[in-house]
Amino acid sequence: MSDPHVLGPGTAPTPFTAHEIRAGCPDERTITLLVEPAGGPSWQRVNRFVAPDADGATLQRWRIGPDGERVGEIEEARTTWLQLQGHASFPESLVTIHPETLVLP
Repeated sequence: MSDPHVLGPGTAPTPFTAHEIRAGCPDERTITLLVEPAGGPSWQRVNRFVAPDADGATLQRWRIGPDGERVGEIEEARTTWLQLQGHASFPESLVTIHPETLVLP
């Protein structure tokens, strides 16, 4: 593929390339996500990237309880930048893409 946003034939472009994800996830980058499942209460998950290299990083994950404290153990697994990009790869037939400009403070 000539476009690094496209992971394979028949797939829509992803918002970020593996290279862009790598550039945006230096060592200790920590992201807190609000998870709102359709069938239950919302909760927070934390993802932290550690020991990044050219191929990927170790991803540490844990939940945050209502009191702001960690719940349970820290899960840890190696992932590649390409695997992370793949989370945003969908068949072209299911995707509609149009440009839009957002103005943020």
